[in-house]
Amino acid sequence: MTPDSLAKEGETPLYSGRAVAALADDARSSPTRLDALSGTIQWTAELAQVYDFTDERGRQPLSSRTLRSVTGLSFLPASWVVPWAVLRLLSPRYPSPDASGASDREL
Repeated sequence: MTPDSLAKEGETPLYSGRAVAALADDARSSPTRLDALSGTIQWTAELAQVYDFTDERGRQPLSSRTLRSVTGLSFLPASWVVPWAVLRLLSPRYPSPDASGASDREL
């Protein structure tokens, strides 16, 4: 992806801000919703679909989880996403600290 296409197709800072504002408004009106979302990862593109907001250009960029984005097949519906369980399986595992508690980066 070139810088120009990223600027054209990517998310803007205002878009991220609208996601935060939507979550804050939802949390204020529903504390149980805040508890459910606390500690989770939320993607702005998916929040835009739930809370119905757009960027300043009137667009809703696609989520990186859409099969259309992952495969590059533009005929796939934008609503088809890679499930979180699959992403967890494909994510790299980080080694746990050794039992002695020693850090890899001792100064």
